[in-house]
Amino acid sequence: MADAPIDSLKEPTVSRTQGQGVPTDMFISKALRAAAIAIGLAALAGCQTTSMSPVTAEQAAPLYTGSWKGHFINRQGTRYDVTLNLTGAAGQVTGKADIPSSTFDKAPTVSGSYSGNTAKLASSSGFTYDLGMSVAEDGAYWLTGNVDGPNDGRLELKRQ
Repeated sequence: MADAPIDSLKEPTVSRTQGQGVPTDMFISKALRAAAIAIGLAALAGCQTTSMSPVTAEQAAPLYTGSWKGHFINRQGTRYDVTLNLTGAAGQVTGKADIPSSTFDKAPTVSGSYSGNTAKLASSSGFTYDLGMSVAEDGAYWLTGNVDGPNDGRLELKRQ
Protein backbone atom coordinates (compact mmCIF):
# COMPACT_ATOMS: atom_id res chain seq x y z
CA MET A 1 0.00 0.00 0.00
CA ALA A 2 1.39 3.30 -0.99
CA ASP A 3 1.92 6.00 1.56
CA ALA A 4 -0.68 8.77 1.43
CA PRO A 5 0.64 12.23 0.78
CA ILE A 6 1.10 14.22 3.99
CA ASP A 7 -1.27 16.98 2.81
CA SER A 8 -4.17 14.52 2.66
CA LEU A 9 -3.74 13.72 6.39
CA LYS A 10 -4.32 17.32 7.49
CA GLU A 11 -7.69 18.33 8.85
CA PRO A 12 -9.79 20.36 6.48
CA THR A 13 -9.38 24.08 6.86
CA VAL A 14 -12.02 26.77 6.64
CA SER A 15 -11.14 29.85 4.73
CA ARG A 16 -11.44 33.22 6.50
CA THR A 17 -14.32 34.22 4.25
CA GLN A 18 -16.44 31.22 5.16
CA GLY A 19 -18.47 31.95 8.30
CA GLN A 20 -18.08 35.72 8.23
CA GLY A 21 -20.79 37.34 10.33
CA VAL A 22 -20.82 34.48 12.83
CA PRO A 23 -19.28 35.56 16.16
CA THR A 24 -16.56 33.37 17.50
CA ASP A 25 -16.61 31.94 21.01
CA MET A 26 -13.83 34.36 22.00
CA PHE A 27 -15.84 37.37 20.79
CA ILE A 28 -18.96 36.19 22.65
CA SER A 29 -16.93 35.65 25.81
CA LYS A 30 -15.45 39.16 25.62
CA ALA A 31 -18.84 40.71 24.91
CA LEU A 32 -20.43 38.94 27.89
CA ARG A 33 -17.55 39.96 30.16
CA ALA A 34 -17.88 43.61 29.04
CA ALA A 35 -21.65 43.51 29.62
CA ALA A 36 -21.18 42.06 33.12
CA ILE A 37 -18.66 44.79 33.98
CA ALA A 38 -21.00 47.50 32.68
CA ILE A 39 -23.91 46.13 34.74
CA GLY A 40 -21.69 45.92 37.82
CA LEU A 41 -20.52 49.51 37.42
CA ALA A 42 -24.09 50.72 36.93
CA ALA A 43 -25.15 48.90 40.10
CA LEU A 44 -22.28 50.43 42.07
CA ALA A 45 -23.14 53.89 40.81
CA GLY A 46 -26.63 53.52 42.26
CA CYS A 47 -25.43 52.36 45.69
CA GLN A 48 -25.36 54.62 48.69
CA THR A 49 -21.78 54.86 49.88
CA THR A 50 -22.20 56.26 53.38
CA SER A 51 -19.42 54.99 55.60
CA MET A 52 -20.56 53.63 58.97
CA SER A 53 -18.47 53.11 62.11
CA PRO A 54 -19.48 51.20 65.24
CA VAL A 55 -20.44 53.37 68.21
CA THR A 56 -18.29 52.87 71.32
CA ALA A 57 -19.90 51.24 74.35
CA GLU A 58 -19.65 54.49 76.32
CA GLN A 59 -21.40 56.46 73.56
CA ALA A 60 -24.13 53.86 72.98
CA ALA A 61 -25.71 53.58 76.45
CA PRO A 62 -27.51 56.97 76.52
CA LEU A 63 -28.36 56.82 72.80
CA TYR A 64 -30.80 53.90 73.01
CA THR A 65 -33.42 56.16 74.62
CA GLY A 66 -35.30 58.03 71.94
CA SER A 67 -37.17 57.72 68.69
CA TRP A 68 -35.72 55.65 65.85
CA LYS A 69 -37.29 55.80 62.38
CA GLY A 70 -36.60 53.80 59.27
CA HIS A 71 -37.59 50.63 57.49
CA PHE A 72 -38.04 46.93 57.89
CA ILE A 73 -37.24 45.16 54.62
CA ASN A 74 -38.40 41.55 54.44
CA ARG A 75 -36.71 38.83 52.37
CA GLN A 76 -39.12 39.44 49.50
CA GLY A 77 -37.95 43.08 49.37
CA THR A 78 -41.13 44.66 50.75
CA ARG A 79 -40.40 47.80 52.81
CA TYR A 80 -42.39 48.76 55.87
CA ASP A 81 -42.01 52.13 57.63
CA VAL A 82 -41.07 51.56 61.27
CA THR A 83 -40.72 53.83 64.29
CA LEU A 84 -39.28 52.44 67.52
CA ASN A 85 -39.68 54.55 70.66
CA LEU A 86 -37.18 53.11 73.12
CA THR A 87 -36.11 53.67 76.70
CA GLY A 88 -32.73 52.25 77.67
CA ALA A 89 -31.11 52.10 81.10
CA ALA A 90 -28.74 49.78 82.96
CA GLY A 91 -28.41 47.41 80.00
CA GLN A 92 -32.17 47.00 79.46
CA VAL A 93 -34.31 48.37 76.62
CA THR A 94 -38.10 48.62 76.45
CA GLY A 95 -40.42 50.38 74.08
CA LYS A 96 -43.10 50.30 71.47
CA ALA A 97 -42.97 49.95 67.71
CA ASP A 98 -45.22 51.67 65.20
CA ILE A 99 -45.53 49.80 61.89
CA PRO A 100 -48.53 51.43 60.18
CA SER A 101 -48.58 49.28 57.03
CA SER A 102 -48.11 45.96 58.83
CA THR A 103 -50.84 43.38 58.36
CA PHE A 104 -49.35 41.33 61.21
CA ASP A 105 -49.02 43.71 64.20
CA LYS A 106 -49.10 47.50 63.85
CA ALA A 107 -47.96 48.35 67.41
CA PRO A 108 -45.97 45.58 69.12
CA THR A 109 -44.08 46.18 72.35
CA VAL A 110 -40.35 45.44 72.41
CA SER A 111 -37.97 44.62 75.22
CA GLY A 112 -34.51 43.22 75.61
CA SER A 113 -30.99 44.08 76.55
CA TYR A 114 -28.01 45.96 75.21
CA SER A 115 -24.31 45.66 75.75
CA GLY A 116 -22.23 48.41 74.26
CA ASN A 117 -23.29 48.96 70.67
CA THR A 118 -25.31 45.75 70.28
CA ALA A 119 -28.90 45.13 71.33
CA LYS A 120 -31.00 41.98 71.37
CA LEU A 121 -34.71 42.71 71.43
CA ALA A 122 -37.89 40.64 71.22
CA SER A 123 -41.34 41.88 70.26
CA SER A 124 -44.76 40.92 71.58
CA SER A 125 -45.54 39.57 68.11
CA GLY A 126 -42.78 36.94 68.09
CA PHE A 127 -39.94 38.75 66.32
CA THR A 128 -36.35 38.93 67.55
CA TYR A 129 -33.97 41.72 66.60
CA ASP A 130 -30.16 41.50 66.62
CA LEU A 131 -29.11 45.12 66.16
CA GLY A 132 -25.88 47.04 66.06
CA MET A 133 -25.49 50.77 66.59
CA SER A 134 -23.24 52.75 64.28
CA VAL A 135 -22.60 56.34 63.33
CA ALA A 136 -22.49 57.64 59.75
CA GLU A 137 -20.03 60.19 58.37
CA ASP A 138 -22.73 62.86 58.75
CA GLY A 139 -23.02 62.12 62.50
CA ALA A 140 -26.37 60.28 62.27
CA TYR A 141 -26.82 57.28 64.57
CA TRP A 142 -28.25 54.04 63.14
CA LEU A 143 -29.60 50.80 64.55
CA THR A 144 -29.38 48.07 61.93
CA GLY A 145 -29.53 44.32 61.91
CA ASN A 146 -31.39 41.11 61.25
CA VAL A 147 -34.96 40.36 62.23
CA ASP A 148 -36.11 36.78 62.73
CA GLY A 149 -39.70 35.70 63.17
CA PRO A 150 -42.87 35.23 61.16
CA ASN A 151 -41.49 37.61 58.48
CA ASP A 152 -37.66 37.57 58.40
CA GLY A 153 -35.69 40.53 57.12
CA ARG A 154 -33.57 43.51 58.03
CA LEU A 155 -34.22 46.58 60.16
CA GLU A 156 -32.57 49.95 59.38
CA LEU A 157 -33.43 52.77 61.80
CA LYS A 158 -32.02 56.29 62.15
CA ARG A 159 -32.10 58.09 65.51
CA GLN A 160 -34.32 61.17 65.40
